[in-house]
Amino acid sequence: MCRAGLALAASWCAATGIARAGDRAPGAAALPVAPWLGPSDRLIDLRDPRQQPLDERLLRERLATTDLLLLGERHDEPEHHVRRGALLLALARQPAGPAAAGAARQRLGVVAEQLLQGRQIPSADAATQGPSALLARLQAAGFDPRIWGWPLYEPLFDPLDLGRRDGLAVEFGGANLPLEQVRRVVREGESALPPALLALLQAAPLGPVARSRLDADLRDSHCGQMPEARLPGMRLAQRARDAAMWQALAAARQRTDLAVLLAGNGHVRLDYGVPVLAAAAQPGWRVLSVGFGVVGEPADGPYDLLWQTPGRPAEDPCVPPPPPSAPPSPLPSARPDA
Repeated sequence: MCRAGLALAASWCAATGIARAGDRAPGAAALPVAPWLGPSDRLIDLRDPRQQPLDERLLRERLATTDLLLLGERHDEPEHHVRRGALLLALARQPAGPAAAGAARQRLGVVAEQLLQGRQIPSADAATQGPSALLARLQAAGFDPRIWGWPLYEPLFDPLDLGRRDGLAVEFGGANLPLEQVRRVVREGESALPPALLALLQAAPLGPVARSRLDADLRDSHCGQMPEARLPGMRLAQRARDAAMWQALAAARQRTDLAVLLAGNGHVRLDYGVPVLAAAAQPGWRVLSVGFGVVGEPADGPYDLLWQTPGRPAEDPCVPPPPPSAPPSPLPSARPDA
């Protein structure tokens, strides 16, 4: 539930329609969800040459024929977490079929990059509510608050928790590989991969163009300082994480009406991300990839949809910050021409 005093609390509560702590009586019916598409947001269909913005109704129509929803993010952009948390709660509350009185709610399976594959988040009860209890359960599933930030991700994860406390059918688990296993893949190559992940990657090789794009992005993410000899291991590690996310996503889809992946924009790309593995393993499944950006940036990218929110333009981490300005001297200049 929303908690007064937290950063982002106002926009989070407004976006999700969730009451602040103490505002809802025990057993009270859930509040209706407010619109999750912000008034300044732009939701753009990148497959449409006209790039007409979509509204909530049109997105719901697209989602009605979707098996796998891949929601990207810019990890340090708070609005992306607020929007996705609100959207997921709205999806969990809608009927699985045509809307009708008493219709069963949609079963939602959510897997997240920030949690480890195979670990599930248990539902909260009266004794495990509150921000510290939620964080503890997330940490038990592999969430590292030092890496990902807390409470930065609370607006994403807490609405899912609320939905399950309200009786909604939401599975919530991890999708990523342990960091030490990723490091082993970088060092040792394919021999460090579990056979099932290796088989997935061998069945979905990247073409030369996609591979070149991935390599370029890996170089850029290391500010051009990564030795070329290390590139194959880094490429394999990126793809291994995608394969683990695909495994978790596919397993969730087998048990639910709609499976959702929460991950960085790089993992939901159509050219070298999880969609490549999905197309090879389950070509009949309908995938919708949504990249996230900031209003004012170019409306493009290797996604089906681009969701732009207010926020800070992307900064280049490879550009050093400007040096601090020297304080003005309190003494008059000694130059004779001053």
